[in-house]
Amino acid sequence: LKYVHGLNGYSLLVYLSIPFGMIALFAFSMIPGGRPARVEVDSAGWAGNLMEVMKDRNFLLYEGGIGLFSLALFGLSFMPLYMQDQVGLRADQVLLLGVVFWFGVLASSYLWGWSGDRFGSKPVLLSGLILSVLFPVILFLLPRASPWSLTAAMITYVYYGIAIQGYNAGAGRYLFVCAVPPDSRNSAYYSVHYAYAGVCAAVAPLFAGWLLDRCHNLAVTWRFVHIDQFSPLFGFSLLFMVGAAFFYRRIRKDG
Repeated sequence: LKYVHGLNGYSLLVYLSIPFGMIALFAFSMIPGGRPARVEVDSAGWAGNLMEVMKDRNFLLYEGGIGLFSLALFGLSFMPLYMQDQVGLRADQVLLLGVVFWFGVLASSYLWGWSGDRFGSKPVLLSGLILSVLFPVILFLLPRASPWSLTAAMITYVYYGIAIQGYNAGAGRYLFVCAVPPDSRNSAYYSVHYAYAGVCAAVAPLFAGWLLDRCHNLAVTWRFVHIDQFSPLFGFSLLFMVGAAFFYRRIRKDG
């Protein structure tokens, strides 16, 4: 994007990614297993299975945290625009932030996985969530149009990658170890979980876009503090994460 301007640069990136997608598809097709398992449906049927899920307090608490964190996370999907329009980064520098984000994810994966096995899912989940809460605050305080803007943004995204990996490792492990009862044959647990998480992930960008449109005239500067149309979005993201922590701290321990 530094050398190819306009939409042609983005189109070129899409074309270059196609072979990697085909390689990934081939690799996934070689994974053994994955055939559908036969499950006996009891006389209560799907309605009874759904009611069983709705009566599981621990599962509902977990899903409450999943929903609020999804709203916070996917509501920040407009961050490339913030980095380019407000912080003052070039398009190629914004893409570089994605690279350092995944560096943070990969660098911390082993530590988070070991911590989950050693201490349990809940401490890892809460640790990643607490680290993630600081991300909107750091974004709000990033220097604007400064020689240090890119460096500060890169450090922030490495930190974010570490935090998100901790949350994902803890939340994903907790789902299969404790949120869904290990001895349960009720497939409604997974149906409710993935449907609910998908709805929250879809609603969050819509809400964020609406909020940005409503606040497009917001522009206040006081010394190093800049309040713009993205500031309310950071505030809501922070509130959603704090709300998720309220739910997660009440779930059962698993280790």
